[in-house]
Amino acid sequence: MKKLLVFFLLFANHVYSAVINMGPNGCTLQDAIRSANNDSSVGNCSSGSGTDTIIAPDGWSITLSSRLPTITTDMTIRSETLADLLYISGDNSTAIMKVTGANTDLILERVKLYDGSKGSAIEGGGAAIEIDDANVVINYGILDSNRVRNAKGGAININNGQLTTNFTRFTYNTAVPPTGGGTISYPSIGGAVYSNQSILNFNATEFSDNNASNAGSYPVEGDTLFAEGGELNITDSLINGTIGGIAGKTVTTTITNSTFGRGYPSYLNYAKLYLYNNSSLTMNHVTMDAVMSLHDTTAVVSNSAFDHYLVNYQSCIFDNSPLVVDTHNITKNFDCPGSEDFVYGTLYLEALADNGGFTRTMKIGSLDSPLIDSGNPAYCLPTDQRGESRGAECDAGAYELNDIADVRVELEITQNPPYVSGQEIHANIVVTNDGPGAANAIQVDYSSSRFFIQSVNSALCSQLPCTLNQIASGQQVEIPIIATLGNYTQSTFDVTVEAHSTASSNHDDPDEYQPGENNEFTANGNINPGVDISVDMNLLTAPPYFVDQIITYEAVVTNHGQDQATNIDFELTLDGTSLVQFSGCDSVNQNHCYINQILNQGDRTIDISVKVTGSLFNAEATVSASQIDIDLSNNTDDQGNQGAVEDTDVSISMLANQSAPYYSYQYISFDVTVKTGDKPASNVKVWVDVPGADWIGMSGCGSIPCGIATMTAFDSITMTAEMFAPIIPNNGQHYNWQPNVYVEPAQTDSDLSNNQDTKVIQILPVADMYVSVDLITEPPYYAGQEVTYEVTAINGGLNRATQINLTPDITNLTLQWLAGNQCSDINCQIAQMDFAQREEMTLQFVIDQPGDFNLGYSISASEYDSNTSNNNDLLNGDTALEPPNDIVFEDGFE
Repeated sequence: MKKLLVFFLLFANHVYSAVINMGPNGCTLQDAIRSANNDSSVGNCSSGSGTDTIIAPDGWSITLSSRLPTITTDMTIRSETLADLLYISGDNSTAIMKVTGANTDLILERVKLYDGSKGSAIEGGGAAIEIDDANVVINYGILDSNRVRNAKGGAININNGQLTTNFTRFTYNTAVPPTGGGTISYPSIGGAVYSNQSILNFNATEFSDNNASNAGSYPVEGDTLFAEGGELNITDSLINGTIGGIAGKTVTTTITNSTFGRGYPSYLNYAKLYLYNNSSLTMNHVTMDAVMSLHDTTAVVSNSAFDHYLVNYQSCIFDNSPLVVDTHNITKNFDCPGSEDFVYGTLYLEALADNGGFTRTMKIGSLDSPLIDSGNPAYCLPTDQRGESRGAECDAGAYELNDIADVRVELEITQNPPYVSGQEIHANIVVTNDGPGAANAIQVDYSSSRFFIQSVNSALCSQLPCTLNQIASGQQVEIPIIATLGNYTQSTFDVTVEAHSTASSNHDDPDEYQPGENNEFTANGNINPGVDISVDMNLLTAPPYFVDQIITYEAVVTNHGQDQATNIDFELTLDGTSLVQFSGCDSVNQNHCYINQILNQGDRTIDISVKVTGSLFNAEATVSASQIDIDLSNNTDDQGNQGAVEDTDVSISMLANQSAPYYSYQYISFDVTVKTGDKPASNVKVWVDVPGADWIGMSGCGSIPCGIATMTAFDSITMTAEMFAPIIPNNGQHYNWQPNVYVEPAQTDSDLSNNQDTKVIQILPVADMYVSVDLITEPPYYAGQEVTYEVTAINGGLNRATQINLTPDITNLTLQWLAGNQCSDINCQIAQMDFAQREEMTLQFVIDQPGDFNLGYSISASEYDSNTSNNNDLLNGDTALEPPNDIVFEDGFE
């Protein structure tokens, strides 16, 4: 990804600030500035407060008839979002703005100032911005076509201030003489900017086609920019399309990672960088394709490229200007820095172009360039003019030739000709990096005629165009595609695939746009009339099979092509069967079925009857037509059309999922497992016999017998049968229950001994003994008091219960009397109880002494009890107190 170097100007934080929204709400920019200056509301604008931000709607345009109010306090003027600019025009009749005050900070963000005008020396310079003492920052701005006459600084005139521009363009700004040949009061210098005793910081800024002139004479030194005193700092910038370029008098100048273009062809011998009168110059990683002229200036020049060469003219002039440092500079002219590394020839620098980054650059166009890895590491900067990373052995000049990667692309079509109408074409786009470095951000795309891509089948590229993020040296990336061809009446097809670098690429492909380059590849061919005939045949008769059986097939013949198929021959090859009948043919000859025609995308169904003549049988169908068939792989169907007449061995077993003991009407499930031996089986039927049981069902079966359509050899299928066990009679006897399963295949079973499984299961009578104890007497309770209990015993089981024992658990109670149906003693034995029969007892006790008392009972029987949780009721008591007033209870109250 291209990296942009972003500069931020940090000002002191103000305690208060306000946002002033201007535009369609009736707040004009003029009133917004006044509101910000005065910290009060002017017109329809909200009040300013401290450092204010004036926000204009994206794309808002203002045409001035007079200059904006002078800005005297800190503020920011910007568009609302990154989507567009704020446009402010001087309408070629007025200046645009003025900023004053040593403590005034103005930020212009995404603002275009254009067509500003000042017409005389009295009005002075700076048709776009006049700056006195103040600090101005311009981010992502444009200053275009601003003009002053008989003054300095066509776009900006700054005096004792500071100007910083980031990602900003100065274009077509001019400083020209007075009209009509009037008196020249001031030299018209600095077509874009004039600075006096100020600090200028130009970061990622482009100067193009700005100029100045005096009374029509050219050149004017510094017709783009003129700085008197102060500092001039230029980074990651372009100075181009000028006559005289940049000039400075008694100025400290630092230029890094920047390019000076040649300017107008008629003025190639005029300096585009001109410094004099005790100035200084520090230049590092600069590409100078223009004349540099230094007078009374000390210079430090490193890692720079001087590509300007003029016959009979000097490209670098040093007049009383010592070159303090001259290290690792590369030049093609002996009078420029780097003469000790003199290269008389070419530096292989290409013309200015968008090679990524904010400004245009001069790309190193060949691996033979002497600029490559020629920089002094002590002066190497981390990035170049575009923001691209430099290597440890950096290149001289503003452009760093990053990893070299020779990317090539090819298209491999899988099918060989001839090609036909509508044919589906499978192909691979093959992108290869022949190195030596890695390639990244490669865009793969195509253009075609009568070649229609239907799908792109790569995880790295799912549609075209696409971007391949990274391709290592020697790596090959294949992108499978599927396309269809146009109609044969259009004769030919062609397709061109391409793999090119993008603005985000970090590598250079030296031959990418050179003659004979390999970043594009074209394939073509003739389109003929053709068809795509296929056959799909299915055996309709299900097994089992037997000799002399009549079985049926259905075959579907389809024309997938774009043209009509004629004279289709459907040929049937049989093994183990004999043909009985064809149906659906236009004519028949033995095993051949003929079809006169099938339209494109049409089909024909053929019904076939054959007789089984052998233990194994098979059928194979093949189709052909008179036209070219684009895909012969689908012209034969020899799969899934076979069968066999043979015996099998099927076995069955059952296994209960519950463990013994088993009792009356218990829920029981069995896993019924059917297995095959070394041969398959079909139409397998399974019977389940559970005499006396209450049947629920079996998984996978709607009814009994249960059918299994097919089973492969060594297959196993398990089904779960569910039921309630039989209810045995009340005769005190156990019941031997015999559930039974049976299996039978449609084929002959070679071993009937394993076709049945019978279990003998003992079913026990079941009781469900229940006991309940209730304390009838209400509290409070006292020692000596009589209390009454009721005890209930029930048999809730399905069978008769015998030898029932009711066992009490007594605490702090003495029995007075007991009344029951069958029980006459507190420890009661009952011979038998039928289903739902109950025994009820009433018992009266005396509480022996103060404290806890309780009566509990347990019940049991000889039979299996299916629910033991209700066999005990043991906690039925309370706490007895001392009798009140020493009253003694004896046979009740006295």
